[in-house]
Formats: sequence, C-alpha cells, structure tokens
Amino acid sequence: MKYKGSRVITVLLITFLFFGARVKANTLEDTTFLRISIHIFADSSGNGNFNADSSSHTIFLTEIVKWINHQLVNLDTLRPAMPSPFVGTTGIQVRLDSIFYHNDQYAWDCSGEIDSDYMRTYYVDHDTTLNYLEKYQTLPIFLGNNYHVVGGHNSLIGDKRFIAMRGIFSEFLNRPYPNAVRDCGRGLLHELGHSLGLSHNFSGGAHGEQCDECEDNGCPDEGSSNNIMDYWPSYGYALSACQLEIILSHLNGDRGTIAEVICHDSCYIELERIHLISDGSELIVKDTMYMHGNMLIESGGRLIVEGYISFPESRGLIVSPGAEVILKNGTFGNLCGDLWAGIQFLSNGSNAEASGRFILQGGIIENAEIGILTDCMELLQLEGVNFLNNRLALSIMGGGGLGLGEIDSCVFEINRRINHWETGEYPAVFVKLGGDDQVRFNNCQFYNKEGHRIFEDINSGIGIYVDDAGLYLENCSFENLFKGIYASSTSPHHIFRVDSSRFELCHCGIQLNNFPRATIVSCIFSLNRLNTMPSIGVTAGNVVCLDVRDNIFTTDYGGEQLLGITLNHTYPGTHFVEDNLFEFLQTGILTITGSDLPEWPASLMLSRTELL
Repeated sequence: MKYKGSRVITVLLITFLFFGARVKANTLEDTTFLRISIHIFADSSGNGNFNADSSSHTIFLTEIVKWINHQLVNLDTLRPAMPSPFVGTTGIQVRLDSIFYHNDQYAWDCSGEIDSDYMRTYYVDHDTTLNYLEKYQTLPIFLGNNYHVVGGHNSLIGDKRFIAMRGIFSEFLNRPYPNAVRDCGRGLLHELGHSLGLSHNFSGGAHGEQCDECEDNGCPDEGSSNNIMDYWPSYGYALSACQLEIILSHLNGDRGTIAEVICHDSCYIELERIHLISDGSELIVKDTMYMHGNMLIESGGRLIVEGYISFPESRGLIVSPGAEVILKNGTFGNLCGDLWAGIQFLSNGSNAEASGRFILQGGIIENAEIGILTDCMELLQLEGVNFLNNRLALSIMGGGGLGLGEIDSCVFEINRRINHWETGEYPAVFVKLGGDDQVRFNNCQFYNKEGHRIFEDINSGIGIYVDDAGLYLENCSFENLFKGIYASSTSPHHIFRVDSSRFELCHCGIQLNNFPRATIVSCIFSLNRLNTMPSIGVTAGNVVCLDVRDNIFTTDYGGEQLLGITLNHTYPGTHFVEDNLFEFLQTGILTITGSDLPEWPASLMLSRTELL
C-alpha cells in the first residue's frame, strides 16, 4: 500500500551577487531563475528520509540549493587547460518553490533503481491538488533513499519532466556537514546540467566514449577534469563557452522543454485589476509591459503598440466602439507560458463612424485562446500580421454583414506546441468566419510548421472555418493542416471563391458542405500520403453551383487513399469540373450519391466543431 504524506510549501527568495566575468548570449541579459520543487519519499512509516518536522532537514536541503546557485555564478577555470575562453557564470539561479513529503515504500526503496517514471506519474501528473504551474512549469526533483551513495538521473537532455536522486539523506546522516552539502550539490548540479541541455563530455573509463558536441572542452578522460558534465571523482563546476551556448539555446526555447520552467516574476494576476485607457488618453508601449488583469480602451482612447504587451492567463484587451488601436510591429501575447484571452473589438452596430479604427500592421499576436474576436471586420485593417501559436487566431462573427473585409499578407502559424499543451490544448482553427460577413484573404499563409510530427493528425488545425459567411481567397497557402478550408452556408448571398492558392500536405484541402456557389480555380493540391486516414484535395457536398477548373492534384509520394475530388450529387445543381490535372493519385474524381460514400473518405467529414 502506498501512503501520501503532508505537503509543505517553502518559498525561498535567493539572491546572489555575481562575481567574475559575465557571459551573455542570445536574448538572455539578466539572471534567469528556474523554478524547482523537491519531492521527498519516506518509507511506509514515514521514516528513512528527510522529515517535514525537522528544521535541520529543511535547512540542509536549502543549503544544497544555495551551494548550486553559488557555483552557477562562480564557475571555475577548466582543468586540464582547454581552448575554450573562460566562462565565469551561467547567469542562472534555481528557485525552490515547494517541498512535498510522501510516504511510499516502493518509491523510497532505491536500493535497486529509482523508479522516476512512477514518481512523476503518481505524485505530479495524477495529483489533483497541484495547479498547472506546479505540474508543468516546475522541474520536480525526486529524492528516494535506501542507498548510501549519491547518484541520480534526469528524464531527457534539455527536459523539464524530472530529476531523480538517491543517497542524499544517507550522505546527510553519515558525512561531515560541509562535505555532505558539497557532494550532494555536485551530484544534483551534474543532473541539472543534463536538464539544461548538456550531455557527458568524457572518454575512456568504465562508461566508454561519451564525448559531447563541444570541441572546446577537449573530451578528457573520465574523472580527470573539473567540468560539471564529467564523472566521479571530478564532478566539478566549470563549463566551456560551447556548453554555455547550448544551455542558452535551451533556455531561449530553441531546444527541449526546460525553458518552460523559467520563473517570470511579472506573471501574476490581480483579480479586480483593469487597466483603463479613457476618452482622450493615449498609451504608447515601446518596451515590454506586463498586464496583471484586463485592459479596457474606452471610446476616444488610443493604444499604440511598438513593444510587447503580455497579458496574464484568461485576461485580455477589450476595445470599445470609438476607440483606436494601432499595432506597429509590436506584439500582443503572453510571456508566462500561458494562454491569454485575446483582443475583443466591439462595433457600434452599423455606425462605422462611431466605431473607431483598429489598424494592425506588421506585428505579432501570439499565445492566445482567441487572438482577435470581432463583429466589425469592416473596421479592422489587418496587414502583415503574424498570428503565432494561438488556439484560435481570428474569429470574425459579424452582426448582419457590414461589407467586405480584407486581410492582406498575414501569416497564421503554429511552430511549436501551444501553451498548456499538457492539458490538451491543440491548434483548433486559425480563422473562423460567420455572421453573414464577406471576407477577402490576399497573400496569406496558414501552416502548422511542426505538422504531424507533434500533433495527432486530427489535431493539426483547420486553416479557415466558414459558417454562414462568404469567402474570397487569392494567392494563399495552406500547409500541414488537418483541413485547409471547411466551409458551410445555405445563404444565396454567400459566394465562395478560391483562386491561385496552394494546399500542401493537408488531410483535406477544401471541404464544402451546403454552399450555394463555389469556385475553385488555378490551385495546386499536393496530397499527403498517410496510413492513418485518407487524403483528399476537394470534397463537395450539397453545393448548388460548383466550378472546379484548371487545378493540379498531385503527390510527391504516390500510394493508396489519395483522392483528387469527391462530388456528392444528392443535391441537384449545376457543376463544372473540367481541365484539372491529376498525377500519381489512386482516384482523380469520385462521384457519389447519397449513401454511396465509401467508408474511407467518410472519416474526413469531421468538422472538429468541438474545438471551437
């Protein structure tokens, strides 16, 4: 039987002066704090490891943290001498937020091995008392025991999942106090090096060739150097310039997941806080500005963004009728690893004069639940804006059609996991149109850069989702998506036209369902061969007048379940499907009636409306 003991929250604010030469690289300028927690596993009776009721135990653990922090900013000179320039500091500190105590005989007993996956699963992933920050934005350090030598491992190079250690309590009991702090700190610092992206850097010895990618640390014989990534008896605290570059690339988010545990001290919410820009007031943001609640711009107020505005989780910007927002190569987003609510532009009915201007040019809107929500597309000027890693980038839900809105040269992009992906946040829809609007897209890109390498096929996102609206689209591209366009409308006033655009490696390029008039001309559909489900260029059902001409349907791979066009003629209408080129496909055109739809294309009829 497993037992879970009490949980003690210990908040430590540790600040150190920096000594020696300071090395900076990329975008890291000041101290970077990493959030950690420690999980102590005692036996079933609550013994055999550090105890929550002992102040000396808690002090020893904090002394280890202090020792590590001191070494991180006071690095030694590499020995033996190496060609690397001297690195005096990493610019990194670890911040211990919490200590958790558990009674679990199995996890405690590390005499054979450390079952770190079990520890992570049951005491982090499945612990409903932990919040999102504690589960996914904290590096947990698991301490088992029943072993007399300090040792451990981490989950993966550059990974935030865990560090697991054993023998630290035995060291505390049996060694002189300063020696115990030092030796436990050395072992933990070595594992932290792995979590920061470093591999071993030695050759020879009992563990064989383990040279890293850095030529400037020489790859000495095992145990002969004072490099942090060497093995016993060294376990030093020195790094080469190349190793520091690797660490910084991970902390900048270029590699691994460890950047997700960086502490952002400005990331907090004041529940009742509203930042108000009133009538006649103007706010110009040129640097980074952290919001701690919602921002409201009243009629007559103006916001100009040239820097970065970071909104906290579930908070956003509300723009009243008559207000003005100008984005000039700035960014609206979240710098805290969360999803903010987004921007809501409100109109004043059909009175365009009273509804203000919303001019967004050349900037970025990122990490939002809904990047922009508006019912006044006619007043929103979007040109050269990059919508990056939003769950839903742009939602246009007009109130009866204010005219034709235009979106020019914008990029709708997913290039990594969406914030809070651990809790099931995936790309849903890049753009959603509805409410009788007519919207034109020119020279826009819709793509999931990671594509099917990270997300499940069905969770790769839909480029444009049209529900009772009109769509004009020219010279646009769709890549690595579940569907490029899904469109449905019964209004005789709505027109669907896609011209000179490219659909590459999507499960379905265009799906039409109940549309009065639709035209698809001069497009290229490069189909993706997949074993999990079929790939279709265009599928159309219940379209009154369908015109599909001068398109190319092809694939780089060939194979089965590749289909250029499917036509459902259950609904009477007039269709022009001619002068299309089909290359290397299983079927060029498949005409179906009613229930004759084969089983394998039917899987593509899913619209994923539950994601909206």
